[in-house]
Amino acid sequence: MENLMREHSASTHQLNNKCEQLFHLFQANEAELSQIKAYISQNTVSVVRRSVKEKVEPAQSNKSQSQLFILDQSKEFEVVKQNLLTVEKKISMISIHMAKLLQKSSLNAVAACRLQINNSEEMTLKKGTVVSCFDNEILNIGDWYNRDTGIFTAPCTGLYLCGVMLESDNGVETQFIIHHRRYGYEGIMGHVHSSLSVSCFVSVDKLNLGDEVYITPENDVAAIKLSNHSYFMCSIMQSERQRMINITFSQQQSSSGILLVLIQSWSDLHSMVRVLLLYS
Repeated sequence: MENLMREHSASTHQLNNKCEQLFHLFQANEAELSQIKAYISQNTVSVVRRSVKEKVEPAQSNKSQSQLFILDQSKEFEVVKQNLLTVEKKISMISIHMAKLLQKSSLNAVAACRLQINNSEEMTLKKGTVVSCFDNEILNIGDWYNRDTGIFTAPCTGLYLCGVMLESDNGVETQFIIHHRRYGYEGIMGHVHSSLSVSCFVSVDKLNLGDEVYITPENDVAAIKLSNHSYFMCSIMQSERQRMINITFSQQQSSSGILLVLIQSWSDLHSMVRVLLLYS
């Protein structure tokens, strides 16, 4: 019995020693585990912070550079905008000046005539002879139609409306030619030829300064009695100077409109860039 107790006591002592060793080992492992956790946590946070820093710093730098670029572009835009507005004002002033010139030109380039026949007696007309029997002056602005010669002289280069109506009271056929003499060379604007007692011709033609328009018989005409309603007319529609002023005026207005669109488009683009930067 005594021996059994001694053996039991020895076994208990050994077991206690082993438990104490295991406890110390557990404490050592727990301390090491805490150190490992702390190391992992510390290094993970450092890596994340470093990664975030590497990404954020260039982004902040780019944003600052973009802000500086936008600021510089804003200043440059304002300068260009002011220059465009100045040009637009100059174009507007030129347009007003051109409108005044157009008005002045239209007043200074008036030329129109319309003449009928007073004489109702029979007359004989020779081929190639200018018809100068239009002695009833209804209209002769500028006195560009000479009643003595029967010739209309263009006061300036431009588009003219010319026409003639001849009516025979005694049934004689009307056969006449409207001539256009330019720089001394004679051309034909048109023929007035009808088997009836009434014939008419109206045409638009370009006349240069000093060009002449007149009427001659196509053949000899004997004992023709022209009606008092017969007439010759010629009127300027638009002078060359007036046409050029119109074209220039339209071009100036078109340029002004393009400048306004350019200013608006540039302003819209500038606003768009600023919004993109704000939300970047």
